[in-house]
Parts: sequence; structure tokens; C-alpha cells
Amino acid sequence: MKLRHLAEGRAHLERALALLGWPVPATRGRLVASLLEQVLRQVLHRVWPVRFVGRTREARATLLEAARAYERLGELSIIANEHIPFVYSIVHGLNLAETAGPSPELARFYASMSVAAGLIPLHPLAEMYSRQAWETAQRVNDLPALAWVLAVTSVYRLGVGQWTKAQDALGQAAEIADRLGDRRRWEESLVMLELVHSTRGEFARCVELLADLYASARHRNDVQFQRTGLIEQGMLALVLGRVDEAAAFLKAAAAVLTEDETLDRADQIPYYGLLALVHLRRGEEWLARQAAETAAQLIAQTRPTLVTRNASVVAEVYLTLWEASHDRPPAERAAVAQAARQACKTLHDFARVFPIGQPRAWLWHGLYEWLAGQPRQAMKAWRKTLAAAERLAMPYDQGLAHYEIGRHATGPERQEHLARARALFAQLGAAYDLARAEAAAKQA
Repeated sequence: MKLRHLAEGRAHLERALALLGWPVPATRGRLVASLLEQVLRQVLHRVWPVRFVGRTREARATLLEAARAYERLGELSIIANEHIPFVYSIVHGLNLAETAGPSPELARFYASMSVAAGLIPLHPLAEMYSRQAWETAQRVNDLPALAWVLAVTSVYRLGVGQWTKAQDALGQAAEIADRLGDRRRWEESLVMLELVHSTRGEFARCVELLADLYASARHRNDVQFQRTGLIEQGMLALVLGRVDEAAAFLKAAAAVLTEDETLDRADQIPYYGLLALVHLRRGEEWLARQAAETAAQLIAQTRPTLVTRNASVVAEVYLTLWEASHDRPPAERAAVAQAARQACKTLHDFARVFPIGQPRAWLWHGLYEWLAGQPRQAMKAWRKTLAAAERLAMPYDQGLAHYEIGRHATGPERQEHLARARALFAQLGAAYDLARAEAAAKQA
């Protein structure tokens, strides 16, 4: 969305809220103070619901109108990467919706609060709001609200690795959206479902979902989801060992990018991540580094989200370049090492919010330690990768852990871990990684 449109939309919403009697604070200081007040109100709503929740029904229509305005403000704040305004909008809107009593708006706010609580992260609170979102959506018997609740609360469930719950909820959300003819909500559900399957290494299912996503978005002429479908297909093609196919998806995504006027940082990160990896696979090191630098700059301007899992791509590119830079000038090697260190830090920041990021954070941390001359610390990190991947049921990341341990070990341990890596990669169809593991096993 263009910045001018963002500003216009925000101005209209703030004017509406002022007319309704719930103005947005004009300064950052007042915003923070008001946020604290709204958080206190929400605490009172939780502690003493009989006194506060659903007690002002005579002004219900006005309360819900204001709540919807705050809901839209929250969406604009997310696009603009403004964390405090987002939280303020969600908490204030929730308080207004709760005062009005059960409604589709209230169900949606509970779902949004589950995601906000997960970002802090306060997992028990996120679980509580997820339950309330579901119960409220059922109570008001509103199918669009139920589809929203199922999809949004799945963002939290995916981030913590609750695969079955996330997959079931997203499947229901997609089914409801299809029944309602809401293709955009259906496509959003497919995007999240693909993320569930790809994180679990179920790449064959990902191929089907992404093909359906792209076909639907193209039929609707929705460039945002066309781009998402193309970029995710490109990432998948790389895992499957199809570099030329990935490059073709990248080229198609670039063409869509030129048509789209709604780009924000979160939209651009996956594109530059894919661009960096395609160049890396082709041995175009300088171009890979340039793309990785752009992605890293964009990631640095955002808070941890499921999109910034692409920090793993940035870390992979920098660490691969560092590992291959023996003949490079010392200053260049030092610069790549520093960039790799920052990428690893970003990954750990992501993993603190989203547990599913832990395996990849420790994986690349381990390679950083190895290249920095700390083999014992590297092995400790890779064993943490393996433990986290096993705990979260992420077989592809298990394979990556076995691969790194194996190729850096000696004797029987080397062959044992490489054999496990090869078996996992073969089972998942991860041709690129399988070829690497087979090559490593042939080395002494």
C-alpha cells in the first residue's frame, strides 16, 4: 500500500474515532500512557468480567463501530510496522468490543490478541485468548468471524509448533471460506497450510497447495497472492534441487512485483531471500551477497514475525560465503563473518518469539561457531538443533542437523549422522540436501 494511502486511511479512521468519542492519542507519550490504561482495563475485564463485560448494551452500535475503526487502525499499524500503535489499537478495540458484549467483532479481537500475546511472548495468555475467540465465534454463530478466528489463531499455533491444531483449524477455515465464496480468505488459509507442511518437511503436499494458491490468485488477478505463490514455489524448487525452475519462478515473481503498488517490507523480504539463494546455488557469490544484504536490511526494520523466518536464508547465504572465502582478502572475510553473526542473532530473536525457529537458529549458530574456530561450541549448537527438531517433529531440520554434525565429525560418528541425514532427505524428497549428504559421505 502506498504511504499516501496509509496516511489518508489513518487520518479518516482517527477522525471517525474522535467523532465517536474515543480519540487516538496525538503524541507518542500520550499513546504509551493510554496503552497502559487500556491494558489495566483489560486486566479488570479478565479479573471482574461480570462488572465490565457486556455492561453497556445501550451504546452497543457505537461501541462496535469504534471497535471496527480500531481494528482497521491495527491493520494499518501492522503494514507500517508500528508495534505500539498496533498493540494499542487491538487492546483498546478489544475493551470496546467486550463492553458491547458478544459479537463477531469481539471474536476477531480475541483472535488478534492471541497473536499479540504470542509475540510478547506470553503463551498461557495467547492460549486463553485463542479459546475465547473460538467460544465467542461459536456463540454468535457467524461463519465469516469463525473463519477469521480459525485462521488468525493458527498463526500463533504454527509459531509454537502445534501442527495438528493449526492444520485442523486452517482446513476448517479454508472450507468455510470456500462455502462463503471468500476466495481471499481461502487463499490466506492455503498460505498458512503450506507453511505448516513445509516446516514439517511435507514437500509433496506443498507443491499441490501452492499450485492451487497461484491458480486462484491469478484467476482473481490478485498480485499479492500471485507473488506469494511464485516465491514459495521457488523456495520449494530449491529444496527439491531444481535451480532453473526456481529461477523461472523468481523471474515471474519479479514481473508481478512491477505491477504491484502495495509492497511493504514484509512483502519484499521473501523475494530478496529467494533471489539470494538462487544466485548462491548458481555460484554467483557477489550477486547472492547483494541480495542477502537487501533482505537483511529489510529484516532489521521489522519485528519478529513468521515472515522473518527468511532470516534463515540470509544466515545460510552469509555462512556459505564465509566458508568458501579462504582466498578472499581478510577485510572481506571479516565483513561477511560480521554479517553472518548478525543474521544468527536475528534468528535467535525470532526463535525466542516463535519456538519453531529454534532448530534453524541453532543450526546456523553452530556453523558460525565452527567457522569462528570453536568446534566444541559448534557441536553443542548442532545437538541443540537436533533436540529441538525432534521435540517439534520437524524431520527436515533433523536431517540438516545430522548433516552438519556428520560432515564435521570423524570416524564412525561421521558416517552414522550422514546416513541418517541421507535417509531423512530421501524420504522427504529433498534432492538438494540429499546430494550434499551423499557427497560428504564419499569424503574421508
